[in-house]
Amino acid sequence: MLPRQGKLEKDISSALLFLLPHLCYTPDRTSLLSKSDTPTIVLGLEILDNLPHDKVRAKSRKNIEQAEVRTTRTGDKEEVFVALKDPLLSKVMKTVPSYVRSVQIPVWVPSVACGVMHHLLKQRPNLSLAFADFDWLPPPDLVPEAESNVPTSYWAHGEPIVTDMKGRDHPCYLAAPPYCDVLFPTDFQLLGSFLKRSIGDNENKTVQVLKQSEFLQKFGPSHVKATKSWLTGHTPLLHDFSNCSVLTLT
Repeated sequence: MLPRQGKLEKDISSALLFLLPHLCYTPDRTSLLSKSDTPTIVLGLEILDNLPHDKVRAKSRKNIEQAEVRTTRTGDKEEVFVALKDPLLSKVMKTVPSYVRSVQIPVWVPSVACGVMHHLLKQRPNLSLAFADFDWLPPPDLVPEAESNVPTSYWAHGEPIVTDMKGRDHPCYLAAPPYCDVLFPTDFQLLGSFLKRSIGDNENKTVQVLKQSEFLQKFGPSHVKATKSWLTGHTPLLHDFSNCSVLTLT
């Protein structure tokens, strides 16, 4: 994932890295959905977790700072906080100020996911969408030596799991090699709040957040029944991946 300005990590597979020169910076690339009144359905399955995020903290409720990475005189990377200036991040924080949960404790904000949803709503007024992803992630599986003698970042709510191309987890993005799989949990209630406030007082639109099991029971009961064990009652659709939620706009 190529980071936007101020982004702190790249998320990319080795296969995509090979193809990247052929995919990026081509002059004939089109934007994400042309403007149209055509009814449009967008499905995003395990996309939110890999989209770039921003880290912010509040010195006070009205004084928000954003994290940036700078290079020290010795060539090391360090995380610093500066005054909030990124336009997209500023818009997200203005729309959902509750992303800042407490003073001085940083939080990761899904700024690009919010930007994508805002763009989709702008381009396709007759939009419906469903985004499904992880709402919680376990701590990283760290080896003891990975926690010493490496640069560290400020801990924040919504910390990602950072895994390198060899399958090894790292304590934070600063301690990781340049190319990693970066997996963020999503606060679906706050993301739903952004979506609700973005559509305004449109009575024809409904925003809903459900646990994945609730979503499947509501919209696919026959599939749930078909995968249910007659012996144990277990069904993977309900009992596996219990740390997943679904955000819908209908």
